[in-house]
Amino acid sequence: MTGDTPFTRLLEHNIVAMVRQVGMAKLYKLNMDNMLVLKIVDLYNAVLAEKLKAAMQKKLTVKA
Repeated sequence: MTGDTPFTRLLEHNIVAMVRQVGMAKLYKLNMDNMLVLKIVDLYNAVLAEKLKAAMQKKLTVKA
């Protein structure tokens, strides 16, 4: 990978890590050992939980 792209920055900051290579394709995953990644995942889960809670409340109020 060459140049200064957003993905190369993710690699430089250890946010993603290469898992394996299949032919010419390189496979990556989030680096769950990185504290920043854990915080982003926690934020995502919190937002998702709020959206789910709001959707469930809306569904309950429509049926009542």
